[in-house]
Amino acid sequence: MGFMVVFWFMSALQMMLDWVRGSGVFQRNRVPLEVKVLSGMLCFSGLSYRRASRLVSGLSYVAVRDAFIALRRALPKPKRRVRRLIAVDETKAKLGGEQVFIWVARDVDTKEVLTFRASFTRSSLDAEMFLKQVLDAVISCFFKFSRDQKFF
Repeated sequence: MGFMVVFWFMSALQMMLDWVRGSGVFQRNRVPLEVKVLSGMLCFSGLSYRRASRLVSGLSYVAVRDAFIALRRALPKPKRRVRRLIAVDETKAKLGGEQVFIWVARDVDTKEVLTFRASFTRSSLDAEMFLKQVLDAVISCFFKFSRDQKFF
């Protein structure tokens, strides 16, 4: 039995927000969850705390660091196993005048976030690096590409 990867139009950021709301990652929500999640995702992708705080206006670099640490603790490394269906999405967002592409992969059956990535480019290299991270969480694979179905 293999797994299936489905590409659809649900926002990658919305997928992460749903997961954060369901898991209770952040204790207090004075700052909107969208800002916390986005800043944490930028840091996961290699940006410094200061650079992420400049892109996501309204947060100090210490608040960005706290959001990153909270997300890192809440997101355990996914176990490598057979998965039936994986949903993958890429969303474009504008931060501080710069365009950022956000990629998220999630197991449809368990709602587990497998991996996510933010980048300033939308090249085939970015897609390849992201999909390699997704494949690290599975044992076997079967790909299906769909744009007209919703799975969440």
